[in-house]
Amino acid sequence: MSKFYDSISDNYEDIFQPNDKQISFLEELAHGKILDVACATGKVAKRLQDDGFDVMGIDLEEKFVNKAINENKIDAKCMNMLDIDKLRDNFGLIYCIGNSLVHLDSTEKINEFLKKCYDKLDPNGSLVLQIINFYPFLQVDDDY
Repeated sequence: MSKFYDSISDNYEDIFQPNDKQISFLEELAHGKILDVACATGKVAKRLQDDGFDVMGIDLEEKFVNKAINENKIDAKCMNMLDIDKLRDNFGLIYCIGNSLVHLDSTEKINEFLKKCYDKLDPNGSLVLQIINFYPFLQVDDDY
């Protein structure tokens, strides 16, 4: 586990709580099987699953995946987001939220991930990506 995620792993669910607007937005797009990419502890997937959706999560951090499986009772696998092409199913919705896409460290890897998502979507499937702009929260020089 990376140092950063290890340092927040015990409090992750307190820091990153799913909210009703987020869940409602995903449910509006959802159909068929859903893939939560970088699911962490599986809280968002759990909310969708509790509302009757068929959700699977993947995450690179084994500690998070174990919590998703054992505590939140979701179908989760420890795997890299660049390996989604190895998953058996196609999906009606793939989402990658919580600023996880930025862990891909090059334009080429992002393009590879997007292509694999496209290939894993049902014909009418949707892809939801969230990228958080932290710039407004950072203390910046007035001369920027």
